[in-house]
Amino acid sequence: AVAVVKFTGTTGEHERIFDFGKGESNDNILLGRSGTASVLAFGIWNAAEFCVVTSPSAIVQNSWLTIVATYTSSSNTLQLRVGSNVVFERCTLARTDRDVTKTYVGKSNWANEGYFQGSIAGLYIVDAPLNDAQTLEISNSMYEGVDARQQCQLMLVCPGNSSRNMTSALCECNAGFSRDNVTCQRCATGKFKDTTGSHDCQDCFAGTYTSDQDSNSTLNCQLCDAGKYSEALGAVNKSTCIHCGAGTYSGRGSSWCPACAAGKYKTSQDLDHAKCVDCPLYSSTVGQGKTNASFCQCQAGYVGRSASSCLPCIAGKYKTEIG
Repeated sequence: AVAVVKFTGTTGEHERIFDFGKGESNDNILLGRSGTASVLAFGIWNAAEFCVVTSPSAIVQNSWLTIVATYTSSSNTLQLRVGSNVVFERCTLARTDRDVTKTYVGKSNWANEGYFQGSIAGLYIVDAPLNDAQTLEISNSMYEGVDARQQCQLMLVCPGNSSRNMTSALCECNAGFSRDNVTCQRCATGKFKDTTGSHDCQDCFAGTYTSDQDSNSTLNCQLCDAGKYSEALGAVNKSTCIHCGAGTYSGRGSSWCPACAAGKYKTSQDLDHAKCVDCPLYSSTVGQGKTNASFCQCQAGYVGRSASSCLPCIAGKYKTEIG
């Protein structure tokens, strides 16, 4: 809890800044004056069994006090800081979780104790650990008059695998995670999500695949090898990448196989090759997508018994077509 308060007027007995519980000595969490002295007390009850830390002479009448009260479950320790003065108390028993029904600010759950006499500039209570920077930001906002409700929203700790920016109170799933009802779950294999937000994980694009979970980038989607393609969306392994057929080719990450250009070919024995093969020098093909070297013929202006022996037309003769 973080509070900025000023005790004023006549000193009251057990003046509470807050008291959350189920009645007297019943799961109370409280912060306030101890008796009528200048002692400040922070305590947590387990049913009627209590653990309290006190800070002597902490209360200075008619002066603003910055108070930070925390409980650390890993060490069963209560800590109370007033200004720069810090005191600790280790509880014999761990403080338990509880649901409280009477949440009072400026009032006690004990019937014979009076109301808080003073002013409360701000009160922030949360079931989450806060670091020094966060508590300083909260207390500063109270002195500056920032809306406490807004500040509470902005300082809420988000659940696992989610986060928010400091201009929004909404916790959104991190990159690599999407919401499943109320929790953020890993993106399934074959999917990715590259930004924080409420949107769903996307399928890896055609020509890619991933067997990873919680993929947070398109880079997690692996590319099909050159010479192969895949039309599948959200593929989970490379078995979806299949060879391009004869007369076609592809680069890495392809979703289809274009035809070999004119002047090139690719046989069924060359399926492991990414590129189409060039016809011999001075030869070409009629059209695209040719599947073997027999489609290579001498270009216009060249003649020969085969594509591998094309020579220029002799002086005084010409040739206008491939063949």
